[in-house]
Amino acid sequence: MRHKQKQPIRLKILKQYTADTMLAAFKAVKENHMPVDRAAVAFGVPKQTLRDRVLNKVKIGAKRGKNSLFTLGDEELLVNHIETLAQVGYGLNRAQLIVLAGELAVKLGRRNSNAKLSNDWYYTFLKRWNHRLKVIKPRAPTSTRAAGVTQEHIDNYYCKLNAVLEKYNLKSKPHLIYNLDETGIQPEHRPSKVTTGVSSSKTQEVTSPNTGTTTIVACVNTAGTAMPPYYVFKGKRTNDKFMNNALAGAAYTMSDSGWVNGEVLMKNLNEHFLKFVQRGSGDNIEPILLIYDGHSSLVSLDIVKWARQHHVIFFVLPPHSSHALQPLDIACFGPFKATFHSECHLYMAKERGRIITKYEIAELSGKAYLKSMIPITIQAGFRKAGILPFDAAKVPVEMILPSQSFPKKICNTEAPRMSMKELLDNKLIETASKTTQDITKPKEFQIKDTMQKPKLGGKPITEDKVFNQMIDYQLE
Repeated sequence: MRHKQKQPIRLKILKQYTADTMLAAFKAVKENHMPVDRAAVAFGVPKQTLRDRVLNKVKIGAKRGKNSLFTLGDEELLVNHIETLAQVGYGLNRAQLIVLAGELAVKLGRRNSNAKLSNDWYYTFLKRWNHRLKVIKPRAPTSTRAAGVTQEHIDNYYCKLNAVLEKYNLKSKPHLIYNLDETGIQPEHRPSKVTTGVSSSKTQEVTSPNTGTTTIVACVNTAGTAMPPYYVFKGKRTNDKFMNNALAGAAYTMSDSGWVNGEVLMKNLNEHFLKFVQRGSGDNIEPILLIYDGHSSLVSLDIVKWARQHHVIFFVLPPHSSHALQPLDIACFGPFKATFHSECHLYMAKERGRIITKYEIAELSGKAYLKSMIPITIQAGFRKAGILPFDAAKVPVEMILPSQSFPKKICNTEAPRMSMKELLDNKLIETASKTTQDITKPKEFQIKDTMQKPKLGGKPITEDKVFNQMIDYQLE
């Protein structure tokens, strides 16, 4: 008897596709408005699978197994919230995001427990949204810096800066536009990554003790030229050995704190700045624009008088904005600090058993200064600061956004805590009290309103209008 030969069972072979392919097809439908059928054929994905994701029935990136905690729409709302918080300076770390997602799941009725989600959910979530989210180490501006860079301050600054550049015809004279700034360095350098054996659990790197801060005053122009560094050592007694093996042309002075004050700045301008500045002489002296961060100790009537006498236009940056507007801060000091730490590392590795003191600071920082203060870096700083070429829209939006999270200043700091009735009552009492005082006090004892101190941030303080305000205030 002949037996029928059994036919082999044919298994349906599913067409293979990747998560990236499905995501590309999904974007083609949602963003480019491609029909689902055509996108499925074009990207080689199952039609129904793609349709489920487009209709939000299944989350994009979902795999076989238990249902996902959030829908695609839920996760997109979460992603939007994360991006907004990061833009205004309050980004979420891993632990905060896990807690927030857990609270959201409870609020949406997806979970009954407030227990935090697992790290597996966190990393899977980041993987699904790697086209919009990433983990980075953020900058850390102080609250004053974050609140200081407002759109209003930026607009006013660029408006006044453009007026000065036009008035003195400086846009075509890059050798006459300077930026002066200071930065502090310490002998205790930041260790770099090193190569070690696999058996080592922890590796140490010997650094020098922090014996105090030494300030370096740098001055550069838009042509890409850097003046030799000017050092401010902490102490009272000068010692020329501090400048052993320093760069040619470098100079130094002493101050009690190791930082720049009005006296140090005046000495730097007289003895160092004028020596290296590039301009004509005699009757052909051209005005110089000097942009700097005008701390209160660095802005005085004597300094402004000196500047006017030597045809130097002092332009003070808006307060707490140097990280966004100052060329040296934007492009130069970062590479300089990194190179200085590297030079300290090489010195400590070569001179084992020795530490870095004030006597080695000038030599090591001088090497870093030569490597980092180069024309291409300096010019990039002025370009990113929107000075030359002039560009009032050069400050990135992410620099301005954090200021929007701070409340605007108001005259009466108690106003938010009071009701309107309380505020009006207090105002009436205050007014009545003042009126009574005015009536009862003899005229000779009544105090006149004092003149308000002129605000110098974001202005050319050597121009006649501001200069006269400073004189009037001092006389008052």
